[in-house]
Amino acid sequence: MSQTGNLGRSAALVGAATLPVTGEHIFNFLPIVGSVLILAIALFSGYNFFLRKWYNVK
Repeated sequence: MSQTGNLGRSAALVGAATLPVTGEHIFNFLPIVGSVLILAIALFSGYNFFLRKWYNVK
């Protein structure tokens, strides 16, 4: 788990405290979810850029 700051650490600790011991494996999936969200934003931004370029919208 990456150290992203006090707020992220606090949220992670609270999440770990509320999950059962076997449920802490969910932290393995959080970077994957973050990567998917960043990829979706990047793809949407690129799509938006090319649409504006294609239709000459400023």
